[in-house]
Amino acid sequence: MDKEIMKRFEYARERRNSDPNLCLNEGQAIMDEGKKTNDYNVIAHGQYLIAHGMFQFGHMDEVLMYSMSAAAFFENSDNYMMHIRCTNLLGIGYSALGQHTLALQSYQEAYRVAKERHLYKMYDLLENNMGSEYANLEAADMAVRYLKKVHHRMKQRTNVDESLHMIVLYNLADSYAKLEEYEKAEHYLKICDELADRAGDDRERGILAILHTRVAYLTGKEEEGNQYADEINHYLQNMVIRNFEILEDVERIALHQISIGEFDRANVLCDYLEGCARQTEQCKHEIYAYRVKAHYYDKIKDYEKSLEYFRRLDKEVRRLSVQERQFQLRIDQDREKANQRIDELKREFEKQVIFQSRDGLTGLLNRRGFSAVMNSYIDEAKRRQVPVGCIFIDVDHFKEFNDTYGHVTGDDCLERIGDVCLKIEKNKERLHFARFGGDEILGMMLGYKEKDVVQTACEVADAVKALHIPHSFEKETGRVTISIGVLNEIPKADVDLLEFMKRLDKALYESKAQGRNCIHVLHTKKDANDGDAYLYEYVEVKTM
Repeated sequence: MDKEIMKRFEYARERRNSDPNLCLNEGQAIMDEGKKTNDYNVIAHGQYLIAHGMFQFGHMDEVLMYSMSAAAFFENSDNYMMHIRCTNLLGIGYSALGQHTLALQSYQEAYRVAKERHLYKMYDLLENNMGSEYANLEAADMAVRYLKKVHHRMKQRTNVDESLHMIVLYNLADSYAKLEEYEKAEHYLKICDELADRAGDDRERGILAILHTRVAYLTGKEEEGNQYADEINHYLQNMVIRNFEILEDVERIALHQISIGEFDRANVLCDYLEGCARQTEQCKHEIYAYRVKAHYYDKIKDYEKSLEYFRRLDKEVRRLSVQERQFQLRIDQDREKANQRIDELKREFEKQVIFQSRDGLTGLLNRRGFSAVMNSYIDEAKRRQVPVGCIFIDVDHFKEFNDTYGHVTGDDCLERIGDVCLKIEKNKERLHFARFGGDEILGMMLGYKEKDVVQTACEVADAVKALHIPHSFEKETGRVTISIGVLNEIPKADVDLLEFMKRLDKALYESKAQGRNCIHVLHTKKDANDGDAYLYEYVEVKTM
């Protein structure tokens, strides 16, 4: 990506929490520039910024739309950090909409990528988010296990992101409160207070006051709870950008205040909930506000008003139920569209690489073309769960051929074998041959059954024999022959190009070790110790 665009992207990303308008404007500008040049990488970076801006303004549907589209692109790229960021943001959007199972799945996917790519600096954030989501799913004991692990790891470091550490401690305190272990909750809140005082951050103090209030009310300390509630009111009234992540807690506190007759304090919280509902017009936010209003009027015995708000509440709950069904359908459709677009872009990229990356002698793909196509095939195979087929070809005793007939004749031999491969390639979709190095040629196939990959390997071997290129060193045949290794499998999540090539090389080595002029197919199965055991299937090449 252009350095100037990346500089603008990073500048806006660093200010995503404090300046959502910058995120929206810069994200749209970057996305427009990407569309002009048909650069989907640039478009996806713009979408990520727009999603962040939309989150700060509470437009969660747009958060999901933009972050999902960006995540779908980065999933099939080598920009693993952006894949993690977008998938994490997708989880945050799901969580804000109360879709906690989908949120957890998103965090787990981001964590899987971080683990695979050894991106250790993302572990704390993602494990915290997973822990928080377990707590939302009423698995607070699981949440505590995750969050304590993160907390203990962060304590061991000298250079710690104290803002993230405070969030971890807050979630840990919240999880203990949900387990009704209030002493432990208060212990971790006290540590949070110390960090907030050191940072001098009023926003963090306001968020901490929310949990302090809940814990105090839950333990019967109503006077203490009211003092913290006044801190919440001060925090909400001085807020520049609304915080949509605290609405559920605000609703709980307001309902408790109504139950103990603290109507003035409850009204401040209700005003905040209504303001959020007006801004976003989302069912869930309106439900929070209507539920508080309905219970308030019921408590003061204004039954007409209470009935009005309970009816509104019932209407919004029913509307939310319909929306959630539509939401899930739309999510499935959006995923399908995003994946279709990714496939289209991958094929366009494949065509560009094939056109630009040709070996000058054979006309096959060169090493760069091989790497690009093979990496693309492996990524697509993982996502679609289809096999990648590879045919690894080595010209038998090619050094001796060069020594006997000279390098010019050797080049002519390779050129004729390249022509054979190109003719076979024209008759099959998603099949490409590349000159891997020297006299080694590699065929790449996507989505074929093993028998079809083996059949293609046999076609190449038969056609090379049919060339009748003399080779006096080959006493048995008197002509040029080839040895082939074949591998056809669905790559596991942790398998990359290097690992795939190591296994393919074993298949070729077996053919060379068994006398050359043959084909061996590699099969992998688990041994008694759950390790990989390799089996080789011999395929005889016809004599022509």
